[in-house]
Amino acid sequence: MKTRLVTLTMFTFFFMIFSSAEIVNFLPAVVKGQLLDSQTGKPVHGAHVFIVRGEEEVFSSAKGDFHFKTWNVFPLTVTVEHKLYKSVNLRVTSETDQLTVKLTPIK
Repeated sequence: MKTRLVTLTMFTFFFMIFSSAEIVNFLPAVVKGQLLDSQTGKPVHGAHVFIVRGEEEVFSSAKGDFHFKTWNVFPLTVTVEHKLYKSVNLRVTSETDQLTVKLTPIK
């Protein structure tokens, strides 16, 4: 009787987990890309790239690259800020291979 109850409990548990439409996957999404100057095409380093300020954020590398993981659900709004460029809000609808973001210098 105890074995049967344990089996039934396990079956119910796994059925609930794997049949749920809310669970897309068990891994965080990766958001990555490169920031470029829209006029020169050169990489923009030191830009603040974030979804949630203070939680899911990075600064772009010397090559303009950024990369971070998020547990947030798509679509996401990714914000890019740099003191020499206009801020950009990007709507990201799915995990992509590489985002290319061209930043416009402030004049």
